[in-house]
Amino acid sequence: AVGDIHGQARLLRELIDMIAADIAARPVPLPRLIFLGDYVDRGVGTADVIEALSNGPLPGVPTECLMGNHEDIMLRALDDDALYEQWMRLGGLETLVSYGVPLFSRSGGPASGEERMAALRKRLPAHHHAFLRALKPCTRRSGYFFAHAGVRPGVPLACQDRNDLLTIRKDYHKYRQPLGAVVVHGHTPVREPEILENRINIDTGAYATGRLTAAVLEGEEVRLIVADKMGCM
Repeated sequence: AVGDIHGQARLLRELIDMIAADIAARPVPLPRLIFLGDYVDRGVGTADVIEALSNGPLPGVPTECLMGNHEDIMLRALDDDALYEQWMRLGGLETLVSYGVPLFSRSGGPASGEERMAALRKRLPAHHHAFLRALKPCTRRSGYFFAHAGVRPGVPLACQDRNDLLTIRKDYHKYRQPLGAVVVHGHTPVREPEILENRINIDTGAYATGRLTAAVLEGEEVRLIVADKMGCM
């Protein structure tokens, strides 16, 4: 499972190489990659990240990509220009840059939000748009439940609200009782991955720290693989 990427294409490439090496060194019958969302925004490598994920980053290894709150607001802004400013506050400008959207109009002044969104709709490759539209809010594998942000305590995993899966924080982070499965999530950056009895947080803030983390889950064993801009760990 891979945490929040946020346009860090080089770190993603490094991490995929490290995962491939780990699989080769410790082969398992059916390896699977699960990405936890937030591929876009805050990093100008967003387009390259989506290209890699939409084509299957590791040949021969089935991959599931989940929706993050940043993909959600990007898609909603593509449908509704009124959400442009909200998206920009979350780091959408770097996504526009990654797709080559002109930030200035022909008159030389800043382009309007409507102009920028119109340009993005023209420049966003169809397979990138289809990839984003197909993202799922959650998935479950064996004793693990995967979602971008987490789950609402007290609500059965099969009945979770989509908005909670994409955005929940405080009520979930404080909860220490069983959740029905070990929940693997990102969304809230932490200095070091949190490995608790009921949840695992692997968002190490790649866009700010230069550290992109994957959790290798084999039965009850949890190992970490970290790509670091200062060198691989």
